[in-house]
Amino acid sequence: PTWTLPALPMMSMVDRLAGAVGEPVRSLFDVQVHRWLPLPGGPLRLRTEVRGAGAECSVTLLAWREAANPALSRFEPVASGRVNVRGGETESVSPAPFAPLEDLVDEADPYASGALIHGTAFQYLVALKIGAAGSSAVLQADRGRVPRGALHQGLLDAATHGLPHDDLRRWSNRIP
Repeated sequence: PTWTLPALPMMSMVDRLAGAVGEPVRSLFDVQVHRWLPLPGGPLRLRTEVRGAGAECSVTLLAWREAANPALSRFEPVASGRVNVRGGETESVSPAPFAPLEDLVDEADPYASGALIHGTAFQYLVALKIGAAGSSAVLQADRGRVPRGALHQGLLDAATHGLPHDDLRRWSNRIP
């Protein structure tokens, strides 16, 4: 996401939020990325804080920020969200199916074209069609090499690869 430094992908942050509760996750809500987390190539100090118990917990992923003045060094929030493990009040309801997309056009491989700058470990997308109102993507779960984690973070990340990230004006005339 930075185009300059490797950074922890958003779905890897989400995976860490889910993994912190120690139980199978049913859903996540109100997930927020507070800042990107550049990967320095050396050790990285991360911590998760879990608040609450029962069906829903609030979880925050924090990263250590080293300051020139050691007294100012501290853990800072990177991402946060609510994690639901058993249902309850925040249980999600399945949405109605989308209407069929009728104007889909085969797209070039976004990894090969540079539209997506993901390395081979994150390349799960094997087919992509985009139209004026949406897209259809085929992912191959065993293609990438990202460690599975709590939610299969690589596949979860690839679920966003069907979006025309570098050309969102295709879906809205309000985007220049």
